[in-house]
Amino acid sequence: RTMLQRTSRTRAIAAGDVGIVYEGFSKLKRIVATPGKTWCCRGSTFHHDDVIGKPYGCKLAPRKGSNLTDNTLYLLQPTPELWTNSVMHRTQIIYTPDIALACMFLNLRPGCVVLETGTGSGSMSHSIIQAIAPTGHLYTFDFHELRMKEARKEFDE
Repeated sequence: RTMLQRTSRTRAIAAGDVGIVYEGFSKLKRIVATPGKTWCCRGSTFHHDDVIGKPYGCKLAPRKGSNLTDNTLYLLQPTPELWTNSVMHRTQIIYTPDIALACMFLNLRPGCVVLETGTGSGSMSHSIIQAIAPTGHLYTFDFHELRMKEARKEFDE
């Protein structure tokens, strides 16, 4: 399944869906809801099983044993803007206003086939995929092999 297919279009989070964990304004992390897995942040352990079946935007609290008073997180549905802010910046990335302008000038719409040179962190790639889905296709290339492997790994997650 592609990154877009793994993001449920319903409001409930399903196993395999991608979500953005919101800890604070500048603290965003991508996860794939996987039964039996956990993630740690703010000194607490959060269980993926506690997320599955809940709506995007819900408050998440760790199971008992947390030592923090305010350890509430939110799991948000990925948007191009949240994706851009959550990717690891391996290169200089393009931010949402410029991405939107580029997509408009390129007249991107469902069904388009796009060749992107310079995948970098994948920020632009994610927005292109959102614009051309569900019937379009993105071909992306980066001369830097390690950056390409990291981007492919993130897309496959």
